[in-house]
Amino acid sequence: MRLVSTVLVVSSLWVVGACGNKSPAAGGGDDASDGGITGDGHGSDGSGGSGGGNPTNVLLTLNHRPTNASALGFLVAYQDGAGPWTLAPAPVGDTYTLPINAPVYAVVWTCIAGGPNGQLRSVNELQFTVSEKPALTVEIPARCRDQANLVTLQGTIENPGTFTHYVVKFGDRSATVGNNDQFTLQTPPGTHDLVVLGQGSINLSSDAVAESAYVQRDLAVTASTELMLDADAMETIQAFDVTNFGGFSGHLRDTAQTILYANGTTAQLVNDSSSSFETESLAADQMVAGDLYDQQLTVTTTGAQTTMSLATASPAEQAWTEVPALGAVTSTSTAGLVTSSWAEYSQATGYTWLANQQLPSNACGGGGACSITWTAQLSAAVLGTLPAYTMPDLSGVSGWNQALQLVAGKPATGGVQAMTSSAMNDFPALVPPPMGAARTFAGTQLTVTP
Repeated sequence: MRLVSTVLVVSSLWVVGACGNKSPAAGGGDDASDGGITGDGHGSDGSGGSGGGNPTNVLLTLNHRPTNASALGFLVAYQDGAGPWTLAPAPVGDTYTLPINAPVYAVVWTCIAGGPNGQLRSVNELQFTVSEKPALTVEIPARCRDQANLVTLQGTIENPGTFTHYVVKFGDRSATVGNNDQFTLQTPPGTHDLVVLGQGSINLSSDAVAESAYVQRDLAVTASTELMLDADAMETIQAFDVTNFGGFSGHLRDTAQTILYANGTTAQLVNDSSSSFETESLAADQMVAGDLYDQQLTVTTTGAQTTMSLATASPAEQAWTEVPALGAVTSTSTAGLVTSSWAEYSQATGYTWLANQQLPSNACGGGGACSITWTAQLSAAVLGTLPAYTMPDLSGVSGWNQALQLVAGKPATGGVQAMTSSAMNDFPALVPPPMGAARTFAGTQLTVTP
């Protein structure tokens, strides 16, 4: 399993330009005592300070890290307790060895890459205690990886339905079948299940509910590959009711989602914000051991969002159970660094903090629009009973790119999201989630001007 490096796989209100897998993104994803945290999120009683002695070697693995770091603004730094931020030593393969003396540590990685609406600039931080995470693995998103080793997977859908919209899923890649009944996607070489979803030709907003599916198991794509797929082989999905959900007073939007994880492939069967709600699975004869379905229900209210989810091999009728709200988030800014505080969330395993600026070209240094996103995954064991977080000052780190800094005088939107999970070591959110994991997410929006 891998860890999402950003906000979870919920369709979060404030997640704009974040990287990583979708969870409430899955999801696409999406980790013991009061730390006495102040300011930068580390202990103020001296226990968070760095020092000499025999350090613990924390292993940080960044899967698919780019080898051409300068081309993608890729930088990795770490903090030992409350010590200074330091450039990480050179990795061996994708793994960095970080000498940590304090009980807590933090790591940051950055990326600058192109996106559909301009340049995407991201700073991604994680904070943990050494005892809970002596080794940490993060999946670098596709846009921040080397692109040279990608291969082409393309194909044609034969006998397509007249009013059917087809989407092809392979690994973490997706392609829409065009009017010529063909599709093309670029993917890292690998062996995954190929999933083709058939949907109604009319979708409301971003809603999409699969009506049929075709699955080709264990498809090896090691070089450019062309497929011929017959739509007549697609089978009707199984649908199950969602109850006690939708239409309640104060709800701005209710959303049901079902995400299938099949041998490394992520396929969203349901993304529906209009009644009647349902959850889905493949047809009975298409289901195999190892498939996992993440059933999510999300309620959006003014400035807040709550989600419940269940990871199962056998989807069934799902009923909404009220998820407690996170409550107010207070945010201020000093010298361009945002600080947020909020009340402790019962049984939280961790919190995700995010701030994002969507900026025009003249605020991005010219050359086009940009999005600047700072995300932090914060262990509840580090934040303790008085959760608070301040963006790190990374200006002293060798190679720091000032283009990653939030722009002064421009509003940033974002939020804080608390996560609970019935599974062990499930923060940041594992993708796919552990079988049987019951999760909740509770988030509150923030707006602040650095």
